This record gives sequence, structure tokens and C-alpha cells, in this order.
Amino acid sequence: MSNPQPLEVKVIYSASSRRRRRRGVRVSRSSPRGPRRTGLFALALLNLAAAGGLYHWTWWKVDPEIYLHLSLQAEIPNTVIRPAADATDAAISALENPFAVTAPAGSAVPLVSKRQMVIVGSAYGWLTLATLSAIALAMSGAMLLERFLGSWLRWVGLAATVVGVCAAAWVVLDVAAKAGWGFKVSEWRQGMGGLVVLAALVGLSIGDRSRGFTRLAALLLILLGAGSAGGLYLLSRFDALSPERSTPMFLAGAFIVHALWGFILIPLASRILRSA
Repeated sequence: MSNPQPLEVKVIYSASSRRRRRRGVRVSRSSPRGPRRTGLFALALLNLAAAGGLYHWTWWKVDPEIYLHLSLQAEIPNTVIRPAADATDAAISALENPFAVTAPAGSAVPLVSKRQMVIVGSAYGWLTLATLSAIALAMSGAMLLERFLGSWLRWVGLAATVVGVCAAAWVVLDVAAKAGWGFKVSEWRQGMGGLVVLAALVGLSIGDRSRGFTRLAALLLILLGAGSAGGLYLLSRFDALSPERSTPMFLAGAFIVHALWGFILIPLASRILRSA
């Protein structure tokens, strides 16, 4: 009887699986997460700092200038003297429109000029756009911070949001009870700061939507730059600005200053968020 031949077991690896395995090792070695996570944290802090700086500059630097300069340069409202009417005309007018509020005969009725409408609309339209930009930056920075530190930060943000909303409601109702909804200018400016802080807390509580809100903040900043240049140009056309603030160089500088971080933020955030 012949001796049995020993059983040989051969393992065959395909070339494709070997390439996949080597490719996986190569990717894992060349993608350290430390520097990219640091970039995510730095971007979060930069957006939060930009939100605070934009709020402070908007409401504590530009807004006082609007009150002191633009409002003083607005012309005195034109007035028209309403002619006296007899009792028959007054009775007919009352029957045609019983809910109309009419000025007494011989009184002065103010007329708002086109110049005043442009000045007020440009100034406070810009303030609104700047405040929305600060809010978007605050929410983006908070979402980036939550992405860096972890989802546990959402519960902290949710609790802080509830406390912040309750505190804001109490302050508003307290001022309304004491002053009859007559807010001071300083209180209004502080309220805008509270709104930016509350937006950051909301950003922490709703989770990672950092990519969309970062793009939104960048687009609002670019739009703010265009609005700054356009608003200054309109004000110059109605002689509400000094000549040195309406030159093409000054308008271009206003656009660049306000929109620069928006142009930087779009590619920078896209690269960091893609790799983090």
C-alpha cells in the first residue's frame, strides 16, 4: 500500500484585492486628522470673532454716526397747509370715508421727501443686512465648534438657548412695563448683541449644519459689501455724504472691507470641512 500524498493548501490572492489593500494603507498614512481638526477649531473661533466684531462695529460705531450725521443732514420735512373747508364738504367727506383721519382745517401736514426716504432706507437697510450677517456668522461658528468638540455640546446649547430666550423675554417685558415699550437707543443696541449671542446658542443646539450656514454667512458678507458701496453711492447722489466718502476709490474700499472675509470663507471652509 502506497503512502498518501500530503495535502497542500494554497491561498491565492487576486491582484485587485492586493491593490485595494495597499491603497487603503496609503490613504490612512497620508491623512493625519490633527492639523485638520485644528483648522476646524480655528475657523469656528474666527467666525465667532467676526460675528462679535461686526456687531460691535455696526451698532456702536456706525449706528451713532447715522443718528448724528445722516439724520442731521436730512432736510426739514416739507409741509402743506390744509385749506379750510365748509361744513358741507366736511360732512360729505365723512360720509364717503367714515374711518379716515383728517387733519383740522388750517393745520400743517408733513410731507416726506424722496431724499429722506433714500437716506433712511439706505441706512437702516444696511443695518439690517449687517445684523443678519453677524447672526449667520455666529451660527456658523457655533456649529463648527460643536462639530469639533462633539455632539454632547448640543445639550449645553439647548439648555443655554432656553435660558437665553426666557431671560430676553423677561427683560423685554420688564422694560415694557416700566417705560411702555419705550426702549432707549443703548438698550436697542444691547438687544441686537443679545440677538447675536442667542443665534450662537441656537447654532450649538441644532447640530451640525455648518456647511450651509457658513456658505450663507459668506454670501451675506459679499452682499453686505455690495450694499455698502451701493448705499454710499445713493447717499452721495442726494448730498448726504461728504465728497471724500463718495469717490470710486472709497466705494471700492468699502466693498472690499465688508466682503473680503466672505470671499476667503467660501474656499477655506470648503477645504476644511471636506477633510475634517
